[in-house]
Amino acid sequence: MQLGQKVEGTDDLAVFLLQLGMGQHREFVHAFFLDDEMRLCWNETLDRGSTSAVLLDLRELIKLALRVNATGMIVAHNHPSGDVRPSASDIAVTHKLARLCSMIGIELVDHLIVAQDSCLSFKAERLL
Repeated sequence: MQLGQKVEGTDDLAVFLLQLGMGQHREFVHAFFLDDEMRLCWNETLDRGSTSAVLLDLRELIKLALRVNATGMIVAHNHPSGDVRPSASDIAVTHKLARLCSMIGIELVDHLIVAQDSCLSFKAERLL
């Protein structure tokens, strides 16, 4: 994904994330920050964790979104286990992040989970 590129949907991001996660044995969190026209203004891998967990530091995520003047964001992480289904913790953190974003005028557009050759969209699954 290139800066300034318009994000039409999560399919483009899924391909990028699947390539990023290929061969990974540890979980990672990646975020895509968008402007008001859904163009990518920044993206980066925020943290790497263990084989079964990664910490999403919501404070640092929000600080970065504000620093790059994002009006929207898509967060993503991988499941090295191959199971794309979100855990109860994944769902709880996503809802907390959505509330925080809403309070400061940033839209949490989606949360994606990638595992092997699959991608789950919280938005498509109506979890967001």
